[in-house]
Amino acid sequence: MENEGQEFETSNQQSNYGSTSDVVFNPTFSNIGQEEVAVNSGIGREEDDNPNYEERQLVIPEHAIQINDNERQEPVIINGSGWSTLKIPVPMFKVDKEPYVPMIVSIGPFHHNEPSLRAMQTQKQRFLDHLIRNRTWQPILEESLKNAMRKLEKKTREFYAYDFQAIEPDDFVQMMVLDGCFIVELLRFYEKKYVGGPFFKTRWTRTNISRDLLLLENQLPMFVLKEIFELTALMGEATLITLALRFFEPLRPGKDKFDEGMLNKHANGGYIHLLALFHSTLISGNNIYPQQPAKSDLRLPGKGWVHNAKTLSYAGIKFKKTSGSILNINLTHKTLNIPTMVIDDSTSPMFKNLIAYEQNNCDVAPYFCCLALFLDSIVDTVQDVKILCDAGIIEHAMGRDEEVANLFNKLTKGLVFNINEEYCYMTKEIKNINRHYEHYKIRVRVRHLLTKLNFTRSLRLLNTCFSILITVFVIMIQLKSDNSNVNSSNTLDSPPPLSS
Repeated sequence: MENEGQEFETSNQQSNYGSTSDVVFNPTFSNIGQEEVAVNSGIGREEDDNPNYEERQLVIPEHAIQINDNERQEPVIINGSGWSTLKIPVPMFKVDKEPYVPMIVSIGPFHHNEPSLRAMQTQKQRFLDHLIRNRTWQPILEESLKNAMRKLEKKTREFYAYDFQAIEPDDFVQMMVLDGCFIVELLRFYEKKYVGGPFFKTRWTRTNISRDLLLLENQLPMFVLKEIFELTALMGEATLITLALRFFEPLRPGKDKFDEGMLNKHANGGYIHLLALFHSTLISGNNIYPQQPAKSDLRLPGKGWVHNAKTLSYAGIKFKKTSGSILNINLTHKTLNIPTMVIDDSTSPMFKNLIAYEQNNCDVAPYFCCLALFLDSIVDTVQDVKILCDAGIIEHAMGRDEEVANLFNKLTKGLVFNINEEYCYMTKEIKNINRHYEHYKIRVRVRHLLTKLNFTRSLRLLNTCFSILITVFVIMIQLKSDNSNVNSSNTLDSPPPLSS
């Protein structure tokens, strides 16, 4: 794997800049340091990869990947508790495409062989070569991997709910081998702190690859990863799940660490893909409420569940940062406890793909759908962001508070969720917050009225006017005193009257 970092950057530039394009869009992450150029929606042209491509009118597609009518089929449910279409809902994709589209690496069939992502194909092959070189049974290992993936091909195609007829069986199997071995070996490299891997010497590589591996449309079935991991396992190494959790740990909203208990708890869990695994670690805190029956009598004040942070502060609520799961939000007396959230360039894709995963699977409780509604409500303006920043609840490196407010306000765009019909873990706490607000509603109205009247500015103006009046009064007294002294002096200095 010599000189991988340099060769990757060179090949990436050639891939991004060396082809003609109709649309140029800005990258999601500013730290990549280069523009991503692609065709149409930023994905590339179909004729480059599909020999059966037919000319048709050029349009900007509604979705990043176009499925022809003859490729569509009824979804195949793998099991009642874990199946997901792995497809971003069209309403969510229309609102904001960037959080759902891979930046540098494609995994699985949805974005397979896209021109803007081809640079990583060379790196995938090198990861596969490295994996094979470091096994004593290397002469037969690659063929064993291909045979295992051939046996899983049908099950894997069904996993995506589409059969992807445009991808030939041999190409599909090769994709499974390359993508699966890349992920497995990547997790091992991270565990070893990238020893011997110059590819990771660029500062942005690991962050953006981990971001791409948590995209809903960039998932491989966990049974594929487990098969590859078991065929290439080394003596004494950690489990696949443990390696994955350690790799994704920096993407946790609070940047908190996994303890050994958490790692052990999830070590042998049954997860359909890596995003499902990451989702499960965020909803398993000790203080998160268990699922309860649906239905609630909540009413929506204004644009959301609860009033914004500024209004709640007028009602006497104090904000306090806590640690632990991002979902563990509760009101204790007059203090609203919210775990610290570190906002950076990976936050929006992470939240939105967790929400998309819940939207695509009715068997998954909508924890992050509920959280998104709460965050969109409590953060309305820059003033709300400042209140939460001052309390240590929000820490961000976004440059401006407006960017944080916009991020939260976009989380619910295209979201299909009815809090009065579906389960939500926050129902109890939202009722407590709204009950407190109703108790102090008059105080809030008075504060809002004073704000509208700009009372502080008016008071400052009155103080200024009063100071001017006092100054004028003092000057008048001083002038009167001076005039009296002059008159007195004139009387003393005048000559005596002449005698007759």
